[in-house]
Amino acid sequence: MRVRGAARAPYRVSGVLGAAFLVTRACWERVGALAEPFFAYYGGRIVNTHSAPLPDFPGAHPIEDVLAAGVDETAATVHYVDEGVDSGPVIAAERVPVLPDDTVDTLRARVQEVEHRLLPEVVRELCVR
Repeated sequence: MRVRGAARAPYRVSGVLGAAFLVTRACWERVGALAEPFFAYYGGRIVNTHSAPLPDFPGAHPIEDVLAAGVDETAATVHYVDEGVDSGPVIAAERVPVLPDDTVDTLRARVQEVEHRLLPEVVRELCVR
């Protein structure tokens, strides 16, 4: 399903949430000018993953921010998307340890492994409610 005028939809209709679609998003930044009509239609039904705990590490570079902060853990987070940047309510999060020798690539790989399991679990749960 595409928003009218979108060359390539940066989201996926994942299932049916009651009588309404649930939308998972990828690369929200690409929605740009479509944000207003997109939220008018799908608002409150959009979920996303984030590679760090929210609200502690919002933004486009969460892995880099976690490593720069020197914290000992991050999280794979699934949250509702709103008009802000990673500011929607958190639905689920799972801790991921930051290891002493982690690089951006190694930490990202471990977080994404959790995200790839957690997102379908959350979507499944939301679709049966």
